[in-house]
Amino acid sequence: MPNHYASKDIAILVPTKDRPDNMKKLLDSFVAQTQQCGRFIVVASGTSIEDVVMRYADRLNISYHHSPLSGQIRQRNMAISLLDEHTPIVGFFDDDIVLERDAVENILALWNQTGPKTAGIACNITNAPAWSPSLLKLFFGIGGMNPGKIMPSGRATSLCNVSANIQTQWLPGGVTFWRQDVIKEFHHKEIDIRRAIMEDVYFSYPIGRKYDLFVCQASRVRHEHTFVPSNQLTESSFYGLVETVMGIHFVGRHPELSFVLFTWMTLGFIMADIAKGVISRDAQILYRAKGRAQGLLLWLKERPSREETSRLLKALE
Repeated sequence: MPNHYASKDIAILVPTKDRPDNMKKLLDSFVAQTQQCGRFIVVASGTSIEDVVMRYADRLNISYHHSPLSGQIRQRNMAISLLDEHTPIVGFFDDDIVLERDAVENILALWNQTGPKTAGIACNITNAPAWSPSLLKLFFGIGGMNPGKIMPSGRATSLCNVSANIQTQWLPGGVTFWRQDVIKEFHHKEIDIRRAIMEDVYFSYPIGRKYDLFVCQASRVRHEHTFVPSNQLTESSFYGLVETVMGIHFVGRHPELSFVLFTWMTLGFIMADIAKGVISRDAQILYRAKGRAQGLLLWLKERPSREETSRLLKALE
């Protein structure tokens, strides 16, 4: 039986930190929507941007809240705690997203065509490459033929720039609409690391094993990356370390996934990064390979059981 949701049934949650210009762009794009959402909850850490956010109070039903501790998951969970029964659909949005005018309208159109098992629908990020399979990706278990899949190695294939509505096994964290009862059923545990890499896969994959997940091709958004690290080489190494350690922990949480295939995939990434870095003379890519190798060596040294891979997360604090 189809759903019957309206835009007033939607609450938008935005965790943010020290990005007033991004918040303006995001909120401007919500103001311009052809269908207006029922509620907006902004949870900020760092420097207060309350004055920026509350300038929209005459156009959006918006509230501003401050978190003394930063962390995307922590701030989002704080926003979830403020929800009520009037908004059965909840949109998780990063502060560096800009929506096209009919993005909300098109999400609702698809949602109201689907059945009661639908738990989440993501917008279509159009300024990133679409998933493209290759023999090399297949060989190393990096990806299969289709977008939105979780490989046996634990790797998630991209969901960006899809050419049609697709059903998926996971959804991205900052452009997705969820049923409120589902996000309360699947509590997202906070992980204290500087980069929230793979947090969306951690959260959405278990949901996708029970409910239906989709990406809406016509609900188009742009992801306007603004993160500029103070030391790009150190950050590239840290990215490689975080992606590897988080990947190990993710595989450890799901017995249907394979540590052997994860190791093989990571070795493929390391070799590819070294080759690309040498050919292009790009030190950042080489440092990313270094971080991946450090993560793999840490795991091989510690040898935690599948149930104890969370011990490795201490290396990311």
